[in-house]
Amino acid sequence: LAEASDDKPDAQKRVASYYEKAVACRPDAEMTFHYASYLYEHDDCKAAPWFLKSADACFTSGNTDLGWTARFNAAGAYYLCDSIDLAEELYLPVIEQYRKQGDKYQVDLARSLSNLGVIFVSKNQWDKAAAAYKESYDLFRGMPDPKQEEVQQSQASLLFNYGTFLIKSKQQFKQAEAMLVEASNIWGSLAEVRPVEFEPDLANVSLEL
Repeated sequence: LAEASDDKPDAQKRVASYYEKAVACRPDAEMTFHYASYLYEHDDCKAAPWFLKSADACFTSGNTDLGWTARFNAAGAYYLCDSIDLAEELYLPVIEQYRKQGDKYQVDLARSLSNLGVIFVSKNQWDKAAAAYKESYDLFRGMPDPKQEEVQQSQASLLFNYGTFLIKSKQQFKQAEAMLVEASNIWGSLAEVRPVEFEPDLANVSLEL
């Protein structure tokens, strides 16, 4: 019912109500994750606690992969809602877990470190931000020609954030410019396919160049 209502008037309110009823009927890990993901996609701050509920249910049932993903998303949802201390608190153990798993979570580790860098910048913790961005950058550079759109989007975001960080901190201007150019190229390619989603990113990086 939720999926069928997604293109109808008042869709967001209608879909949310169906998800709430579904979760009430079946409050397991996967259902709460689906509901949290829907809220997250619509920038709803209620996504964070639902992701944490899903994570707890995942770890209880032994679905650790989904559990760590739920905690990763919860951190992102808290950051979205300006709860940066809670976001940092969640990202740190997630990052440590991803490090232990090696290549299996390389993309998620790079994304987590990039997001943590943004948090450190917002808290004026420049040295920590530089270290997080550098590790994320090295991880993305070590990936064999990433083609997936989600990976490319995350890589472009890292290049943009790291590049603007280097400029603001008055470091390595040539490297910063190269990062911004590469981010622009990636977003330009993505915008050809999905202009509504990626043209704002392309515009933002163009302003920095």
